Amino acid sequence: MFFAFAAFAAMDWQTKKWRIISAATLWALIALPWALKNRAYAAGTFPSDYIRALMFYYPDNFRLNADNPIKLFAAGGFFAAVVAVVAWAHSKQARPNPRLEILTLSFVIPVSLGILEGNVFLAPRLIGVQLLRADTFLFLYSAVLLCVAVYLLFQVGRIPFPKVVLPIAAVMLALPRGSLRWVLLVIGIQIALWSDSQKVFRWVYVWLAQHFPFRGQKDLIVRASFGVVILCIYGTLLRSAWSDPRLTYQYSLPSATPSPWSAVQIWARSNTPSNASFLVPTSETGFRVLSMRSSWGERTDGATIYLYPAFATEYLHRMTVLGWHAPPRFNLYADSEEMGARYEQLSWATVLAIARENHLDYIVQYRRVSYPSPAVYENESFAVYAVAEAVRH
Repeated sequence: MFFAFAAFAAMDWQTKKWRIISAATLWALIALPWALKNRAYAAGTFPSDYIRALMFYYPDNFRLNADNPIKLFAAGGFFAAVVAVVAWAHSKQARPNPRLEILTLSFVIPVSLGILEGNVFLAPRLIGVQLLRADTFLFLYSAVLLCVAVYLLFQVGRIPFPKVVLPIAAVMLALPRGSLRWVLLVIGIQIALWSDSQKVFRWVYVWLAQHFPFRGQKDLIVRASFGVVILCIYGTLLRSAWSDPRLTYQYSLPSATPSPWSAVQIWARSNTPSNASFLVPTSETGFRVLSMRSSWGERTDGATIYLYPAFATEYLHRMTVLGWHAPPRFNLYADSEEMGARYEQLSWATVLAIARENHLDYIVQYRRVSYPSPAVYENESFAVYAVAEAVRH
């Protein structure tokens, strides 16, 4: 947001100088405790494998993913569409709010710097800023800007609603789930419907007028019809989100059956000492959330490196011990079958040796893997083995 603030400050300096100074001072006061707390990080030394560890954990935070050209092409196409539609709106005297345009453009700066940094010069003290991750705001505000520009083109009669918006909405509903899809659906469809609701829902009034005496109630009927459609859209989106296992993956919700991974954690919390530690599958995440126990082996533990650089060496050691000598070639939040399959291939002797060497008390493995030692707990997806029991057997 720094670049957005700088852009607005430059725009309003002549008329709102003291407000800008006051806002900057307030920001500095709020940021001061954080800066003091993290001064050791800024002044400290970084392990020689610090950048390698972060790139192993999640390189997409720092570099464009050249292994996924489809994603790059889609992103480029989306921004090209935003520029084209906004330029069209300008040419038809339907310009969106200038401040929204400036806000969107301000995030082009950190994203561009992040691309340059990640692909040309990676420095330990700069990499932690993660400039490239400003693309989240760039996509968000670009999507809002696109919706506003389309709405204004509706208003001046440059886009016919039935022939353009309804097919686009159908295509959007068919797209894979993603943050951009949600923004376009939730904001875009509502703006589109509201912009031309009189035309879209006129048939409702005509049909009702032919069968029932609704004189003088046209506006009420049209608005009620619009409200019903919007409720259906939001209801469908909410139901889809609620049924997505990624939403409830880490939580034990009241009156809901926990996922197998959550069930393992709940069992650990209820049946093991508070200082117990677990070897867990590399591809699973958040074991500590519900178990309140230490875990060893999650790939997502790499996030710790940002705030504790010294962990970089230990993190790479753990990944190497678990069989990863090079970063996995898939997105961290995409399908992790490859990583799960690699963990399943670890023999009983290997996981037992890892547990003993690192003083771990329990081993969590997928249930479909057969080990000679009896499990102390199992459900439909996971099995837990006690290292002490394995030693006795």
